[in-house]
Amino acid sequence: MTVDGSRVFSQQSTVNSQRLECGIIYFLEFPKCTISKSSSSSPQLTMSETSSFPPHKIIGVGVIWNDQEQILIDRRRPEGAMGGLWEFPGGKIEPGETIRECIQREISEELGIVIEVGEHLITIDHTYTDLRVTLTVHHCRHVTGIPQPLESDEIRWVTLEELEEFTFPKANIQIIAALKGSGEWGVGR
Repeated sequence: MTVDGSRVFSQQSTVNSQRLECGIIYFLEFPKCTISKSSSSSPQLTMSETSSFPPHKIIGVGVIWNDQEQILIDRRRPEGAMGGLWEFPGGKIEPGETIRECIQREISEELGIVIEVGEHLITIDHTYTDLRVTLTVHHCRHVTGIPQPLESDEIRWVTLEELEEFTFPKANIQIIAALKGSGEWGVGR
């Protein structure tokens, strides 16, 4: 539409035009979530694929305890993002999968062990320069199997106090703080 030879835009069009002129394009899209009740008393979150900028990954994370009250951590392979840093095991949730299912699957794939997923510890939303992550963290109990570094460089059983000796990604620091602040040791304690 033109008025007196000038192009007229809506306020939104003007903003988008200014962004395009500056070479900035924003695509905002939020994850598609479904919350359903399972046989347990807590609701289950399931995710479907989505895209956003920065990319947003929904990740299930397990703080895995053994009978000696130690926690299993793994060190990321040197190549790739955050290479060489230690982390609590877990991974990206697949479409239609609950957080609990994700944690069990990822731990089996990454470490070759069976775990019991316990109580929710913390949910963290953290944005790195090029990635946004939402970490949903649960206490877990090691049930069977010998942990193996199938998708990492190294694994270790450590005490809560020893965690400070390892370098973790920034988002994982909040997990350590939650563990220390909660006074929780293991699953169901």
